[in-house]
Amino acid sequence: MQPTGAATSMLSHFHIHNNANGERTVRFFQVIFISLVSLGLLCAGPVRADSPQQLGPVTVTRTHGDGLAVWDATSILAGLMARKASRVEIMQELESDASTILLDKMHVYRKTAHTMTVVVLYAKTGAISPTYNVATFEGVEKLFSIKAATNARLPKDSAAELRGGKTPAGMQVTVTGQLPPEVQ
Repeated sequence: MQPTGAATSMLSHFHIHNNANGERTVRFFQVIFISLVSLGLLCAGPVRADSPQQLGPVTVTRTHGDGLAVWDATSILAGLMARKASRVEIMQELESDASTILLDKMHVYRKTAHTMTVVVLYAKTGAISPTYNVATFEGVEKLFSIKAATNARLPKDSAAELRGGKTPAGMQVTVTGQLPPEVQ
């Protein structure tokens, strides 16, 4: 089915044409658009993770009764450490991201689970191996958990509240571990 009317005129600016010599050329607007998007991505800097899919691996291990999800925050923690964030900033950011995951999972398992808990952990590294010249794996640290009843009316800006250092009503954060010692 071919587009008609306004759709045809819009699409004509974004498809590839053959010129008289048979070479494929791209319309001027396409080149400008791609250039502007590329420049925007280069200048944007770090992007906040606004969806759980951007936060890394989350494994739901229990979907009935007390629902449980486990989030491996190793890559997010490494990024925060690389930008030299303070202990407080790191915890607030991780709690905020965990609440985004919690709200997403609560929505999915609202009918089968009474509560939902997200356990946040990271991979600990040890000394540099002289043989391989890389940090050794030292284990997994269970940093904290965040929990709420699936029928709780949590504010939509729960993540922003946690980022600001305030735990929203109806949500519980339980710190069970420690950040890596190299975090200031």
